[in-house]
Amino acid sequence: MKVAIDQLSGEEQQTIQAIEAGLQASNRAKMQMQGLDLGLVERHDICLAARGGEALLGGLLGYVKYSWLYVATLWVADAQQGKGIGAALLGEAERRAIALGAKRSWLLSLTLEAPDYYLRHGYRVFAELPNYPGDHVMRFLEKTLAE
Repeated sequence: MKVAIDQLSGEEQQTIQAIEAGLQASNRAKMQMQGLDLGLVERHDICLAARGGEALLGGLLGYVKYSWLYVATLWVADAQQGKGIGAALLGEAERRAIALGAKRSWLLSLTLEAPDYYLRHGYRVFAELPNYPGDHVMRFLEKTLAE
C-alpha cells in the first residue's frame, strides 16, 4: 500500500481529533493491561486569568494529565511584572492541579524570558536544548507538588 503524507490545516479538526483519539485509545489499552488508573488519561484544563477591573493583567494556560500539571503558558503584562501576579497564577494552578490528583508539574521556558523565575518557585531544570533560539536555551523544568 502506498502511503501519502499530508500537511493538515487547522480547518481539518475531525482528522486532528481522530489522531488524538487514536493515541488516547492506544494509551488506555496499554494502561489497562498494566493495571494503571485509566482516570490518569483524562485531560483537565486549567485556564486562569488575572484581571484588574476590565484589564487583563496576565494568565496561565495548562492542564493536568497522567498526574502531572503541564504549564503551557504563563504570561504577565510587562507593566505588571514584579507585582506577584505570576506567582499568584502559578500557585493557583498548582493548587487546582493537586485537587485534580497531580503529583508533579512541568513546563518549558526560554532563557530569554525569565531565566531564574521558575527556579525561585521550586522548579528544577531536568534538560536543556541549546541554541533555541540563537544563543538562548530552552529549559525543561519540573517540580514535585505532592507525594
